[in-house]
Amino acid sequence: MELRRFESLSRYDEFCWTPSPASLRLLADARDILATSPRRMTVRQLYYRLVARLVIPNNVRSYQNLVSLLTKARKSDAIAADKFVDRARSVVKPYGYRNLASYVNTIRNGYTRRPNDGQPHYVEVWTEKDALSAIIADAADPYGATVVVSKGYSSYTLLVEAAERFRRQIGRRDEDVGWVHLLYFGDFDPSGEDIFRVIGAELRALTGYDHFAPEKVALTREQIDRHNLPPMPTKSTDSRTFGFRVAHGDEAVELDALPPEELERVVVEAVEQWFSWNVREQVLETEKRESAALGKALAGLDDLLTGEDEEDDSD
Repeated sequence: MELRRFESLSRYDEFCWTPSPASLRLLADARDILATSPRRMTVRQLYYRLVARLVIPNNVRSYQNLVSLLTKARKSDAIAADKFVDRARSVVKPYGYRNLASYVNTIRNGYTRRPNDGQPHYVEVWTEKDALSAIIADAADPYGATVVVSKGYSSYTLLVEAAERFRRQIGRRDEDVGWVHLLYFGDFDPSGEDIFRVIGAELRALTGYDHFAPEKVALTREQIDRHNLPPMPTKSTDSRTFGFRVAHGDEAVELDALPPEELERVVVEAVEQWFSWNVREQVLETEKRESAALGKALAGLDDLLTGEDEEDDSD
């Protein structure tokens, strides 16, 4: 049997890759999942989709093998590199504008009222998963919900800063009308369950206020069963494992296993239940009037900007 050979057209070192028949089958399954995904995926999300399809087992060696395969596949153009996103690392670009025209145009087109202005409920979405924060933030953004990435157990500094926000928001609200909500997204494992417990207990202690509603939205046992998400054994070395096993059994599941489109849907549903579209429509009417007034005020700068070409600031 002649093996398939992939040769890169996007690199200058003429990288090539000849996968084994087993690797070629795994490559085909990976391509199929990527082709049907509405957005770019992390390698870990793709891994869990393959596990859920029973294509590969759920263990560390299997994940490492997939990482190696996908690296070779992208380097040889067997899979397009732009199908993936790395949400755990960031790029910090210099801040500024190329010219005055670019700056004025940003002001002219950039004025918006915050989506949560006037809302009776204040909502924050917390997650321990930095790699999923972009998906969660994109889904929560239209509702003006603050997104907090704790990266595991929250630092005390993060908790104190959150308590200050909550106290301000609590002070602005009638107890009979609006609440402050913390919607938590984390793993279904001993640490994930305990992180949620600690966050709720600490924020209640720091705010001294009970009119505050923490809720673990995902990942839950019901979601695991509904989507047939792939489990893995709990870690016996974790001091929280015994209590978790008593309450939930010996199988743990990471939030990454939830399909990205389902994660988005769950975030939207959880945030939208505390969002008033009637209030939002009123705020948008105000924004429209203020934007028109701003446009008239900036019109006086047109003569000053004559001859300046606006340039792309995306780099």
